Amino acid sequence: MSSQRIQHLREEFEYTQEFVAEYLECSRSTYANWETGNIILPLEVASKLAVLYNVPLSFILGVGTIHLVDEHIKKIDYDYLRFPYIPPEGANVYVVQSGDSLWSIARKLNLTVEELKAANNLTSNLLTIGQR
Repeated sequence: MSSQRIQHLREEFEYTQEFVAEYLECSRSTYANWETGNIILPLEVASKLAVLYNVPLSFILGVGTIHLVDEHIKKIDYDYLRFPYIPPEGANVYVVQSGDSLWSIARKLNLTVEELKAANNLTSNLLTIGQR
């Protein structure tokens, strides 16, 4: 059940409900209802939680298992994930949408895939909806 998993992850990372709710841009009570299973977790919220906790979306949705034994996971600087994101002055910011690929984004921005990856320090071709 995804509600138990998001509660377990939050506690594992020692986050408060208030912190996660702020990250998700919702009220603490809304987040608490997702965590208790009183409200079904929307897919876009599950996707943001997967990014926050650095786990596969499938795990958030209740499919498969992972082991959070590596302490280095907790040492990642998550400040850049806090919303609202304020880009540097003059920066072009694109938010990944459903169906996007590196190729389609590069084409929209008049870049090559290699230039786009280099400009964003990407080492993988995988994208997450909502990624900036």
